[in-house]
Amino acid sequence: MPRMSSRSGWIIQSGEIRYQPTACISKLSISLHLVQTGYIEFYYKMPKNSRGLVSTVDVRNEQCQSYGSQLAALFRKDEDDITANADWKIKRLDLKRGQNLITWTIANNRELTTLADIIYVAKIDVVGLPYTSSCSKCPSGTFSSSKGNSLCQPCNENYYSKTGATSCIQCPNNQYSDTKSASCIPKPVCEKFDFYPVYGRCQDNKQTIDYIPIQPAVCQETLPNSYTKPATEHSHLCHRCSPGTERTPDGICEFCGEGLYSNGTKCERCPPKMRPNYGYYITNWEKLPVIADTSCEYATFEENKECRIKPSWIPLSDRIESATSRDKGIAMEISFNVTSGFYNPIMQENSKLSLDNPVAAVSLDAETICLDESCTLYIVQEIIEKGRFFRFLGVYNGSLSRQILSYPIFHNGNSRFIIAFMRSGAANGNDAISDKAIIYSVNMTNVGDAQHKLPKGGADSCLPCPSMDSTGRCHPCPAGHYIDSKQNLCVKCPLGTKLNRTSNQIGHESCIKCGVNMESIDGVECAFSGKLELPDNSEPSSKPMRFDLSPLKNKPLIAEGIKVFAREGNSYFHSFNVSLFGEGVKCNEKNDQSFVFAKVMDEKPNEEGEVLFCRSTAVPLNNENQTEKAVYVSSFIIGRKLASVTRNRSFKGFNLSDKDLEYDTMTQERRPIDVHFYFEPLPSHVRSCSNGTVGIVTTRCEPTATNEPQVRLPRSCPDGTCNGCMFHIIVETSNACPVCDTTDFQEIRGECIDGKQQVHYIPSKHCVLSGAQSKEKTETCTSSNGLKLLLILATILIGFLILIIFVFYQRNRSLEYRYSRIVEGHEPEEMETCGLESDDEDLDDDDSNNARVYFGRKKNDYVVGVTKTGVPNFANGIKKSAGGTAEEAKFLSDETESV
Repeated sequence: MPRMSSRSGWIIQSGEIRYQPTACISKLSISLHLVQTGYIEFYYKMPKNSRGLVSTVDVRNEQCQSYGSQLAALFRKDEDDITANADWKIKRLDLKRGQNLITWTIANNRELTTLADIIYVAKIDVVGLPYTSSCSKCPSGTFSSSKGNSLCQPCNENYYSKTGATSCIQCPNNQYSDTKSASCIPKPVCEKFDFYPVYGRCQDNKQTIDYIPIQPAVCQETLPNSYTKPATEHSHLCHRCSPGTERTPDGICEFCGEGLYSNGTKCERCPPKMRPNYGYYITNWEKLPVIADTSCEYATFEENKECRIKPSWIPLSDRIESATSRDKGIAMEISFNVTSGFYNPIMQENSKLSLDNPVAAVSLDAETICLDESCTLYIVQEIIEKGRFFRFLGVYNGSLSRQILSYPIFHNGNSRFIIAFMRSGAANGNDAISDKAIIYSVNMTNVGDAQHKLPKGGADSCLPCPSMDSTGRCHPCPAGHYIDSKQNLCVKCPLGTKLNRTSNQIGHESCIKCGVNMESIDGVECAFSGKLELPDNSEPSSKPMRFDLSPLKNKPLIAEGIKVFAREGNSYFHSFNVSLFGEGVKCNEKNDQSFVFAKVMDEKPNEEGEVLFCRSTAVPLNNENQTEKAVYVSSFIIGRKLASVTRNRSFKGFNLSDKDLEYDTMTQERRPIDVHFYFEPLPSHVRSCSNGTVGIVTTRCEPTATNEPQVRLPRSCPDGTCNGCMFHIIVETSNACPVCDTTDFQEIRGECIDGKQQVHYIPSKHCVLSGAQSKEKTETCTSSNGLKLLLILATILIGFLILIIFVFYQRNRSLEYRYSRIVEGHEPEEMETCGLESDDEDLDDDDSNNARVYFGRKKNDYVVGVTKTGVPNFANGIKKSAGGTAEEAKFLSDETESV
């Protein structure tokens, strides 16, 4: 019997087993005892968007040993997959005789799943069980007309049955029931939403409006307080036609002809050197556009049941709304068929289509009004090319305020765009009838045949075309050029900017600036060269730090999260793959098995351009016969293009905390040098991620990691994210350290041996040598003969200097001796000078010179340490008066005599 974990995602509801998304791992266990070899069949339905679900099944015998080949057998996509009815599938799993324990484990990625992503299991058939002595009664809502039937048939709508019924009973006239019902319910009173308007043809700008009941028509107008169907309205003003069309005399809006455009009133020809902007621009909803149709599908009913809601979307002149049907468990769909594909006349020929270089764009002006978060709006592109592939453009839960939802299109072939709305509780069959989705306009640009270069649809405006040939065909500007509308010329985007190819490429505002430390030369792409210069935030006065991260180019940067284990079933972990230089990484599933039973929607292989940062869920395989060690499923794109390289810890509303960077356990001085790579944020349907999701790679300077970079996840978030919005990886490598310059290291030269010597470079802290400087190198040193000659010359020079010093020393002593003799008065009288012997004229001065003269001769007079003005002079022992009379005097003063 099935066993389900308490408070898990597996529940029993409306006679079915269902998995509802939950944050925890959920298990469905079935214990069986087979008397012979048999099998188990699951009759199931997967959600439209099943990428976020990781599903594994484990089968064990009575010794609790896992079947070695069951995992691959269960998930192999082959002829055993039986399509029972459209989305419903049958999967068979062979079982051995004896005790068997089948455990179906589901885990979901929060970033990829919504509340509407439910797995339905309508029934489980087992062959190999022992025969029973009695038959089981058919459950209520079903019947069996004869004994011994292996299946019970469901009752049709407006019929019901009790347990063990042999036939179904019709409901009374004032009651109704759905298919497979156990009872009938009274028909409710009619309300305003039970009717919808149908617009007649416009004549003389007026039209009629009739009202029709929304299907299924189960309300009773005869009951008291019931809303009565409105009467036909006449002379209602017509709504303006959609842009690119005009109203014909018959009152029908038709596309303008080639070379014409319209705002919805009258078609006019474009001026010279202007091209029509062709596409589908739908704003008139008097009736469904010719390219649109509506349908619905039932989420909870496993039989082939035709959609009873026609139409499932109601045109209301200026908008279209999902039908307020009383039917339950439904998804209401409207689709727009673009059979011609897309053609962009200003796109470079043979250029690769991608999210950054789309061929067209699809946008909606829409809103949703919901009771709770379980309502879901899906927007899907179905690509019809050698099969059918699906690309989810957007998934939105809960009420959505009116806004423009825009999506780039990079497939130019036949496509169909599906908008599906599930009301609150629809996944469980408890629809909130008041929920509705509203679309005000749908725009699809560049509709046309790319192969024959023919536009389709109508033009809402005219755009400048600098290069137009004689046939009126517009030719694109060179790559990286925008259109100057005033001069009608192609102008190259400035250096450091790139052309926004998702815009109309008109005006200089179409050139967007590259991110921090990103470069663009050709105006087409912004890229990171690997070399950058950043300020040292730890010391404002210090010089900038230079980095060279180019060695990380073309190196795989892969990080693995912690393993998550289930009690039964396989464990799994998340694997992150990232590139910092735009070469792209593979983010597709790498297994040959369809790991979620069977995907209802086969997704188109990734053609959205290069993916630089992604996460996949890896499920290890324990079977030794498997060549692969793990299968990778549920890939999740985190970053498509690099936006900024900086040391700043904030980017577009995201912040790296000390805990994220593991700084909370470090002092300020011990914090490493980090450089942060921020990827452009991507939109997210998770309400808590208002800024979208972002990928961040921190390259950390680790001088000891000189070989391969060490890629890991932060210790605070061992699964790569703590909130589901910011995904963070740390790369530790010496290549992330600043590069030394000549002032950052000390040079030490070794001994010269045989003309060679070792030169060692000792770098400063957090600094690595560039490729031009290795940690040590060998240089040719000076020869021994040259060294000897140098020593001899040095010895001679030193000897000469010593001799000069000795001569000056002896002369100094002689002068000192003479001076002392003069002071003592023992110098011979014939001695005329005791100073340096030089020309007498060298000391001649005018009488007016007041400078001091020491031991000099002035006009044949000896002077001793006095000035010549107002002070007695002595010469040859004769004292002269003011009149010039000589007197006998002693050579020395009285003070000298007293000495």
